[in-house]
Amino acid sequence: MNTASMKYARWRGVIVELIRRNHLQQESRLEYVYLCDMLRTIVGNDVGLNDVLTMLQDLKTSGYVDYKVERDEWNRQRLAIKEIELTSRGVQLAEGHIKDPAVKILL
Repeated sequence: MNTASMKYARWRGVIVELIRRNHLQQESRLEYVYLCDMLRTIVGNDVGLNDVLTMLQDLKTSGYVDYKVERDEWNRQRLAIKEIELTSRGVQLAEGHIKDPAVKILL
């Protein structure tokens, strides 16, 4: 696995961990802009909104997350991803019951 792949695997893992922590604290479901801000706090400013959108799409394709897609109310050209939540498979990944080299979870 090359350096870029390792970086994105870890970032996907952090996203899964943040969504799980948010759920365990019984907070409202996340929106992608807020999730991006949280991720930047942890991994630095290298990550952008497009990175988060792409990683959420990857996680959804893999069956780990679900969300609603709407047009951004401020910029109608951009999509807004809202109500982000883990699927049951995503919970299993977050808790270490599933291993996926594309999503690095630190337990």
